[in-house]
Amino acid sequence: MHRLIGKIGFTLLMAAAAAVPSKAFAQSCSTSTAYYGELLQVADLDGNGTNEAVCNAYSEINVVSGTTATRYPLSNTYWTLASVIDVDGSPGAEVVLKQGNQLTIIKHYSRTTTYFNIGATWEIGAFADVDGIAGNEIAVTTPTQLRIVYARTGSITDHYVGTAFRVATGAVSDMDSNAGKEIPLEAGSNLMIYGRSGGLRSFYIGGTNWKVCTEIANCASDMNGVTGAELLIALPSEVRIVSLQSGTINSYWIGSQYATLRDGVRDFDGVAGNEIAMAQGGNGNLLILRPRAGYLQTINGAGTFGSSWTLVGYVNLDGVAGDEIRVRSNTNNRIYRVYPLSGTVSAE
Repeated sequence: MHRLIGKIGFTLLMAAAAAVPSKAFAQSCSTSTAYYGELLQVADLDGNGTNEAVCNAYSEINVVSGTTATRYPLSNTYWTLASVIDVDGSPGAEVVLKQGNQLTIIKHYSRTTTYFNIGATWEIGAFADVDGIAGNEIAVTTPTQLRIVYARTGSITDHYVGTAFRVATGAVSDMDSNAGKEIPLEAGSNLMIYGRSGGLRSFYIGGTNWKVCTEIANCASDMNGVTGAELLIALPSEVRIVSLQSGTINSYWIGSQYATLRDGVRDFDGVAGNEIAMAQGGNGNLLILRPRAGYLQTINGAGTFGSSWTLVGYVNLDGVAGDEIRVRSNTNNRIYRVYPLSGTVSAE
């Protein structure tokens, strides 16, 4: 009886393991019988948990799984791979191509290819779920319009910008707490934000010497404790925080060159909403911007880490919610702990 139970248990374990698909090792564009082109990317295109190889055969895209290939012929128009990403909410990713005047999408799950006529001059600005329904929409920029392509429904919506602009791709995020993400645009003197629920909204910044922060993590994040991300805007001697939720811009004058610290948009005080840590040029002050409180804190390194210092990192050193900052003095080569909550500094 004991032996029988053991056999039954083993059988059940094997059945359970077989029911869970596992990712296969990377597929290849070469099989034992044929060569299907140059490997572009490996991804799960049909949603079964196994990767396929996306192969460039010049006049066609070949999708190879094991020793089997599915061919997707292309016109002679020059094409480039834009991304392999889910754009319709169906199982698996799609192959998205920029091809002449058209956007081409290969849907391997259904073994079909769809085309969207865009125009003579265009670029892909971002892939983002703007409607809160599974699958990314494709934000396409033309000289005067933002075009949102809905691969799931086969439709396009057009939004007139009227001037040269670019998508701040790294800042695409949910800014209004409604389902779907918003897309920020740098358009001359204006920051424009597209959202499906509110359309295209404009915020006047002034001039052209500004940009949406995108190089640092959390540049688009909750900074005021209210659901929905704010945007950090960098200008030569000031920073601005734009809130789509409230429709406001708050400006903080610094008066000299500055730099946001690496990974410096984070929680420093344990209260909802991120703060921004910056180094002020010239005097080496450490600045902590607190958008929720509308306050710019200055921590002067005189007598401690001095005017020349290097960021070491962030850590919770006191057991109280909110990170502390570790810096190395370039003057005496010592490491100091900065406590933004109290504004105090201590040497290690």
